[in-house]
Formats: sequence, C-alpha cells, structure tokens
Amino acid sequence: MNNEHRFVDVGVIPLAISDHYLVYCILKFGMPKGSPRTIEYGLFKDYSRDAFLNDLNNVPWYLVDNEDNIDGAVLIWNTLFLEVVDSHAPVKWRLVNGINSVWMTSKTSDAMRDRGYHHRKARKSGSTYHWKMFRKL
Repeated sequence: MNNEHRFVDVGVIPLAISDHYLVYCILKFGMPKGSPRTIEYGLFKDYSRDAFLNDLNNVPWYLVDNEDNIDGAVLIWNTLFLEVVDSHAPVKWRLVNGINSVWMTSKTSDAMRDRGYHHRKARKSGSTYHWKMFRKL
C-alpha cells in the first residue's frame, strides 16, 4: 500500500451480537502545507511624502549628466534613486508559511480583494455605488 504513513491505527473488534468482526482503520487526514517562502516588501511605516521629495531634490543628479556611457548613466541613476527610496521605505523580508489551497486561484483572490476594497469605501463614504458593488461581489 502506498499510503501506509497515513494510518494511525488498524484493527479488528470481535462483536458478541454477530459472527462477523468489525474491521477498522484510523487515517491521518489533512491538506499538506506548501513549502515556506520569503516575501519582500517595502516598509512605509515612517514614510513622509515631503521628506521623500526633499531628499530627491538634494540628490546630485548631475553625476548622471556627466556620464558618457548610457549603461553607466542608468546604473548611477538607479543607485542614487534607490538610496533615497531605501532610506524612506526600507525593504523587509518575511518568511511566510505556504498553504496549498486547491480552491484559491488568482481569480478568487482578485475577487476577494475587490470585495474588500468596495466594502472599505462603502463604510467610509456611505456611497450607494460601493455598497451595491460590495453586495454584488
């Protein structure tokens, strides 16, 4: 048998009321968990739009103009820009346990996100359009 690891207990129980015995087995059941994965996200907890724009204005962009090679100019621009972005919204990594759900597809996930969006908007604004869309979704 190729599922022997799923059997917790097996046995036979003799019954006094019949000449047949009760055969039973107890199986482990559950969905296998997916392998954990690492997600990357920007932390906007202390983000300030004005401070971000101020820091962008103070970046020495002339270094990009002084570069003769286009690849070097792009590399310098990316480096300068990402330094400012990383200082205002640092990148964080988190390990997330994966659960394989057969029924959860990208279409279902998109519909759930749309429903949540309309629910938040409807509660905040009281808009009949958002209530209608929330109920529809």
